[in-house]
Amino acid sequence: MLCPADSHAAFGYTLRLRDLTADGKADLAVGAANGALLMPGTGTVPTKTGAIVLPEPGGTLPD
Repeated sequence: MLCPADSHAAFGYTLRLRDLTADGKADLAVGAANGALLMPGTGTVPTKTGAIVLPEPGGTLPD
């Protein structure tokens, strides 16, 4: 089932690539209008395995 494009229009509005989990690997946080997604780093690339949905930060991620 496809969702209307406007329902995900803010996905990727904010991006952060840094070690947010303090494990020595860069993690990717992707902000959206109603929350954010944290994809843990593997040492080479972020992965969707073990991804965590973060509470709503208002569409932005703090520095």
